[in-house]
Amino acid sequence: MIPAGLSLLFAGLLFALTVLGLAWPFAARAPLEPAEKIVASLALSILGVFAYAWGAFVFRLDIDIHWLLPAIALGGLLHRGRELAATWRDPAVRALGLGQILVSAWCVGWLALVVSYSGGGWAGDWFEHWERARFFVERGSLDTVFIGHAGLTARPPLANVVTAFLFSLTRGDFAHYQLCTTLLGSLAFAPAALLARRFGGDKAIAVTALLFCLNPLFVQNATFAWTKLPSAFFVLAAIAFFLRTLAPETPLRPSVLFAL
Repeated sequence: MIPAGLSLLFAGLLFALTVLGLAWPFAARAPLEPAEKIVASLALSILGVFAYAWGAFVFRLDIDIHWLLPAIALGGLLHRGRELAATWRDPAVRALGLGQILVSAWCVGWLALVVSYSGGGWAGDWFEHWERARFFVERGSLDTVFIGHAGLTARPPLANVVTAFLFSLTRGDFAHYQLCTTLLGSLAFAPAALLARRFGGDKAIAVTALLFCLNPLFVQNATFAWTKLPSAFFVLAAIAFFLRTLAPETPLRPSVLFAL
């Protein structure tokens, strides 16, 4: 049995590999600025994980087929490694990348201090989303009722499916669910940093990272094991790519990203 600490570390590495690498071959070729390519890769990778894992659930495929995605992601990063290295040399990308690492580590650090989730009626929120993630791993019945009142269609499935995909490769306990949900939620910083740079330059990215870390509302939503921040990620990314389409002679690709 792998120690819990090593299993959690492995889960974090799988998360980083998959959400950055899966769509990188597509984002690397896109006519976008380097920082935009990173955010596009994150967004498209998350959508790709959802579509893949959702299809595996619908067609009742063996859960081991999930290992194909990290392999594809690793292959994509190796195939387009030179582009990734060149992108990292861009000052805005380095600021965004280091800011994202800081914000994610900050959230995980606070998460490590959580002893239990109580909060009265709020306790049902984290338990329901953990149940939903386990439901997609365990291929539950479509008439399942969660926490006594919520059917399958009562919640959008994307964040639950993506989280289920990630911890299906390690362990399905609540600790792994917490880690995957927190890391997924912490990505809301990336498109926010893209927007901050648009209006305030590269230095605004560092300020945004600091404000995220010191914002109780963000930290609470990142460490509480639910699905609000993944929604914020997609809203902010959509706004960033929409604003990109307003520039003269903008290629079609940002418009497609906004629509997705």
